[in-house]
Amino acid sequence: MSYDEGDIVVYPRHGCCRVIGTENRNDIVYIKLKTISELNNDLTIVIPVRNLDVIGVRDVISPEKADEILELLKTERPEEKKMNWSKRFKANQEKIYSGDLEKIAEVVRDLSRKDADMANGEKKILSQARDILYTEIAISKNMGKEEVAKIFEEEEEAKQEDGED
Repeated sequence: MSYDEGDIVVYPRHGCCRVIGTENRNDIVYIKLKTISELNNDLTIVIPVRNLDVIGVRDVISPEKADEILELLKTERPEEKKMNWSKRFKANQEKIYSGDLEKIAEVVRDLSRKDADMANGEKKILSQARDILYTEIAISKNMGKEEVAKIFEEEEEAKQEDGED
């Protein structure tokens, strides 16, 4: 993988990042990334270029893949397995940290449809997942993040009105 300054890439744990440069230290080339996320807006990540694949740094999804993800958000939540809060929290956290946007979309879909009495940890995970998901879809489709959020919110409202949940 070769990225130039200004390119946007996805870092698994933090979502979309802008390449802000490279540097050479002890004969190792590092790439410097600045997070785009509202939740991590001042975070700079420095990674050896040779480790990009191992870490899972990837390109932003295509607009077509973004459409597939938006469709995934509309699907019904599968029957939830009975598990305690801490196991469910850990499973959702692992999905987010995987960097796989489909898994992140599942977290958003599933937690968005939970009862309003979610634990604070789950609310934080939902906020993080939404930020990562909406930012990448917005970049992919050349939209505003607010537009992406509105698409999902309108779909959720329609489901609630239809009593489909």
